[in-house]
Amino acid sequence: MMSSDSKQFIVLVAGEGGVGKSTLIKYLLEGVYIPQRLTVGLNVETYTLTIDGPEYHLTIRDAGGEERFRFMMPMWTRGAKGALLVFDLGRYHTFLHLPDWLELMRDSLAPSRILLVGAKCDIGDDREVDTSEAHDIVGRYGLAGYVETSSMMGIGVRDAFEMLVRRIAASEGPPS
Repeated sequence: MMSSDSKQFIVLVAGEGGVGKSTLIKYLLEGVYIPQRLTVGLNVETYTLTIDGPEYHLTIRDAGGEERFRFMMPMWTRGAKGALLVFDLGRYHTFLHLPDWLELMRDSLAPSRILLVGAKCDIGDDREVDTSEAHDIVGRYGLAGYVETSSMMGIGVRDAFEMLVRRIAASEGPPS
């Protein structure tokens, strides 16, 4: 049962296959790094995030990133209040496909409710995407912001979800 000081949001986590979407979600849920297999179709998880008092009950839709599932994206975004759009900092092609993902979400989600997430920031010299390039995409498309994460090291995971929920909550109004 939700208290009067809570809200419920559906949040989508999308991006190319193998970028670390499911691992990011598992870290949020479990607080530890748990390697995941590629998502087939759509997985759904729930999580309660408390931010400065109010509780936000999240239904997290983990969208499979393989090409064969993309036709489902408009259906998966329906009802979502926001999204984490994830790419792999060590695989430049996952960054290059971000406009394609934004196009798939454009009818259901305002760009200001999509947070760009650079995953695997722990990779050191294997990094292929510069932070300035990510900020350029945020500015060009009017996205909610940019955060880098590492599910392996626990860096920025909660921050990403919290940043998105704060953005959604600001546009939806406070919990009743």
